[in-house]
Amino acid sequence: MEKAKECLEYLVSNIVENKEAIRIDVKNDERGVLLELYVAEEDMGRVIGKKGKTADSMRTLIRTIGAREKVSVSLMIIEPEGSAKFKKPEVAVQNNDTSKDSSNYESASEGL
Repeated sequence: MEKAKECLEYLVSNIVENKEAIRIDVKNDERGVLLELYVAEEDMGRVIGKKGKTADSMRTLIRTIGAREKVSVSLMIIEPEGSAKFKKPEVAVQNNDTSKDSSNYESASEGL
């Protein structure tokens, strides 16, 4: 599926700023061809576009190229590992010693 890969590479290289970070892996399985697109973290927004419209348009073009050759072709945009999606949220550790506060809780509930 060289045509689909070349088309995708051309499209993405004209969208992103960091052209050196573009990588496209081709995987074949029983369902067809999967193109995995890797770009720099700062270019993810450009590749996906507003409400995913750019990504959807690229997927449509890739599927059309595949259909002309009677091959099912899919595009998966891979999130960079250092991106916010993969970062674990930092949780502040709090002292959960409730023995000091239990007397206040009990006295407040007595008035009910």
